[in-house]
Amino acid sequence: AEFKHMIKRTKDPKQRYDSALKYLAENFYQYSKKFSDCPTSVFPPGSPAAEQMLAAGTVTLVFEEKNQKYKIPCSVRKLDVKDKAWQATYWHNHLFNSVMPGDVAILQFVPDWTAAEAQPPVY
Repeated sequence: AEFKHMIKRTKDPKQRYDSALKYLAENFYQYSKKFSDCPTSVFPPGSPAAEQMLAAGTVTLVFEEKNQKYKIPCSVRKLDVKDKAWQATYWHNHLFNSVMPGDVAILQFVPDWTAAEAQPPVY
C-alpha cells in the first residue's frame, strides 16, 4: 500500500525514486524476517518466457555470487491482480519503472528447499 501511495502522490520519477529509497532504507531492508521466501518477477504482457515457465510448472533458479552458487528448484504460479504479492511486486517495480504497463504478468516462484543445492555447502 505504501508503494502505491508513493506512485499516486506524484508523477515525478525522481521524487518517486527518492521516496522509495528512503522508505526501503528506513523501514524495510533491516527486517529480513518480513521478506517472503517466494520471489516474484514481472514479465511484459504476452511474454513467451513467462508462458514457457507456466507450461513447465517448474524452474530452477540459479544464483552465483563470488565463490558461492545456489540452485533452487521452484514451482511456478501466475499471481492474480488481487493477490497481495502481485500488488507488492507491481507497485514496487513501478516505483523504479514509471512506464511499466498495467497488464504485466507476475509470476511467483515457490522454492522446494529440500531439493535446493549450494556449492560450497552452507551449514
